[in-house]
Amino acid sequence: LLPLLRDDARERRLELNLGYRRSEYEQAGGADSYKAELAFRSSRSLTWRGSFQHAVRAPSVEELYYPEIAAQFVVPIPDPCSVSSPQRNGPDKQQVEALCLAQGVPPALLPTYNFVLRRVDGVSGGNPDLEPEDADTYTAGVVLDSTLEHRWLRDLQLTIDWYRIDLKNGIGRWETESAVTRCFDAAFNPGYLPEYAYCTFFTRVSTTGDIYALELDRNIGGVETSGVDLQVAWGGEAGPGRVDANLYFTYVDEWLATEPDGRQVDYVGTVGSRGLGGSIPRLRSTLSLRYDWQVLGLYARWLHIDGMHDAEYRDFHVPACDYFDVGATVALDRGLLAGLSATAGIENLRDAEPP
Repeated sequence: LLPLLRDDARERRLELNLGYRRSEYEQAGGADSYKAELAFRSSRSLTWRGSFQHAVRAPSVEELYYPEIAAQFVVPIPDPCSVSSPQRNGPDKQQVEALCLAQGVPPALLPTYNFVLRRVDGVSGGNPDLEPEDADTYTAGVVLDSTLEHRWLRDLQLTIDWYRIDLKNGIGRWETESAVTRCFDAAFNPGYLPEYAYCTFFTRVSTTGDIYALELDRNIGGVETSGVDLQVAWGGEAGPGRVDANLYFTYVDEWLATEPDGRQVDYVGTVGSRGLGGSIPRLRSTLSLRYDWQVLGLYARWLHIDGMHDAEYRDFHVPACDYFDVGATVALDRGLLAGLSATAGIENLRDAEPP
């Protein structure tokens, strides 16, 4: 922590915070993480801040060494290499057949090859060749502290921060059905190249030409996201006790997922983009209220989640939802039970169902 400037008379100071870490992983190799944070208090009421951080996450033991487990996996019906498939009967028939041969369909079987089952054999598991994930994070913000002496305003604070996060080499698995579909889709693979990313997520059995799934952990993508976070903190004496309130508000400007072939899809305002329950609302807020009097504390919380669209079926709308929690705490500060606290509350007070 480097104090670059200090002016006590005008309550000004400038500080630079630096950090660095070198990590060595036997399997994943070396990695560097580092940061630089700058904070400038220009007056008693105003502080400017910004930061840059480079973060690294090495593959976990499970991602590296989880055994390859044999199973069956869903594929499109029929197999695009089937003689009855739309791909082999479409305008790109020759390119499709060339791709099938390059993948391992025996030439003698191709003229009559027809696979119309829903599942194929394959394996899922870890991957010892994984590389670490890495991310760059940028932030810039301001902190406003009240200088007013009024009892309702002197404990008021407002913070606003902009952020941008770029995650690369994200570790994940890709479903075989989607990989096969995109491998043989001219919109994704116009040249019908066997080295196209999605075409490498499965192989074929050399004797039969049937698909063999490889749902393994891979460095297959990333995320670029940016937005604004706002927090308002307020408190004051009220009657025999004290009331405090906190408002947290976040606005997501973009959430671009980088797919294995380099394409980017913006998932802001969608639900289901990261599996069942995964959601990226554009707006989200939490308001917390608390009243403390001697050993008793009462609290209430309101969570608001903005409406979204389904990540795949964009015409399907999920409405906004609100959840309310209430509760009370008792914290003893004297006698044999000093330090003991108990909390009782109700989460989702209205028993609201998620839309």
